[in-house]
Amino acid sequence: MSLDRVGYKIDSTIKDAYRASFQTVDNEIYYLMLICTKVLYCNKGHRKITVDIDRLYDEFVYFRYYSKMSDDYLLNFFMPLMVVSRSFENYEEEALSLIEKLCKFYNLPNKKYDYTMDLLCYDIVFRKLLLSDTAMIEILYEIKDKLIEFNPYKLNKKENIKFQIRKIKYIENIHKCIDHYEIEKKESFFESEIKLIDILQCAYDVEDVDKSLENMDCGSISVYNFIKKVSESKGSDSLEIKNEKFIDAMGDYLIKIRNIEVNTKKYNASSNPKSFLNMNIGDEFVDPILNQAKILYKDIEKEDGEDKYIIEVSTKTGNYKFRYPKNKK
Repeated sequence: MSLDRVGYKIDSTIKDAYRASFQTVDNEIYYLMLICTKVLYCNKGHRKITVDIDRLYDEFVYFRYYSKMSDDYLLNFFMPLMVVSRSFENYEEEALSLIEKLCKFYNLPNKKYDYTMDLLCYDIVFRKLLLSDTAMIEILYEIKDKLIEFNPYKLNKKENIKFQIRKIKYIENIHKCIDHYEIEKKESFFESEIKLIDILQCAYDVEDVDKSLENMDCGSISVYNFIKKVSESKGSDSLEIKNEKFIDAMGDYLIKIRNIEVNTKKYNASSNPKSFLNMNIGDEFVDPILNQAKILYKDIEKEDGEDKYIIEVSTKTGNYKFRYPKNKK
């Protein structure tokens, strides 16, 4: 197979997997993946992909008004950055910064080290399955070996100590999972205490995964759909995806960034979602974050025992329902 055909097959698989990750997810995970896609900054001249932090900050400001922040697994927020990068080392620094910001935004300081290890492991799963059919036990061994060498906080003594404590427990869980299949010769699902490892087992259809699949939150389902589609390497199925055409377009955009085929513009705007409070139903406008938008609905409703202004805005990305406490207008 020629290099061109190999490259096309990889790009096609990535796009299909990106698309699949939006299947049957709630608004929170849906918008988080789109946010990470939109904040990717590509410079063709320097052949470098980074994260536009200014854009990310304003995206998060808006997100607070239109999304309810849940306890779902947030790993697929980082997926767009992972797939446009050619190796983990190429985006490790950006990833650590992004993990720090997401965990701070969600007030999850204790999850930072777990997400750091999860992303490394996710990257290993993605790249192994993208290139070939790989046995799950082989992936688990590679995860264990790379985790042992992985020391992203080595220059910060305090951070490094905390990370190493978490890493020891993480690797112990990987060992137990390997022993379950290789030493004990069991074929049934092993509850590993690591969400990504549990999702990986489900993607490989080991025995007795039904209960684990049923109990997955939307974030976990998104990761499962992504891994499953990469491992299958087939064309897109008929999936239930909100704003399907837009997601397809974003998948094409993601591939262009991966191949350094586009120059993206740095975000240098100033925006505030509270400005929508001064608009009326039917107003059309261009917003730095939402782009072309229209006010569909505006009223006061009671939510959680509190009067709130509810404003629904229509965009190409989808419809956003912004909520503002009435007494804080």
